Amino acid sequence: MKKLIIILTALITISPGFADEFDGGLWDNFGDINFYNSDKQTAVSDEQFDETIEKVKSKKRKPLFSPKEPKKMKGESYQQSNETELIKGINKETPVLRVPYELKTVDGDTLPIGHYQTEFEKDDKGYVTMKLYQAHYMVAQYPAQETEEDLYDEHINYLTLEDFDENKVKINYGSMDFNAFAIVERK
Repeated sequence: MKKLIIILTALITISPGFADEFDGGLWDNFGDINFYNSDKQTAVSDEQFDETIEKVKSKKRKPLFSPKEPKKMKGESYQQSNETELIKGINKETPVLRVPYELKTVDGDTLPIGHYQTEFEKDDKGYVTMKLYQAHYMVAQYPAQETEEDLYDEHINYLTLEDFDENKVKINYGSMDFNAFAIVERK
């Protein structure tokens, strides 16, 4: 405590001497000192300034974030294979048929329950064929019958499966090109 009182008393007695030196303000004591080293600084004309601005504008700047090419998926080379060229030729809006029963194929094999992309094709002779795809494989092909009826559906493009009788189902297809149906036996 005694040290604190001695320090405060000393500061009070010494401070009037310093106060006389700072009459004009704190910055007046620095006088003509140049902090920016005026030997290297020169005045710049308007032409020099404009030239410098043009040079800066003409430089091509790199973007902060450059877009990267997306990484290729592992299966992309497989998609380019010959097996998928057939699928690429199919209309992009190939309807999907949900088959709730096991069906017989034309060969007598079994088509399991599942979802199948379905394509109806009409050849030059007028024959219509229904093809069922799963992944990139055609799993079944059935003969179909073209019809002029709208098959009782209110949509222009449609694909439905309905019971025909106890042993058969009827798959109805409609598009802008033609309407068709295929009758398939249950297993």
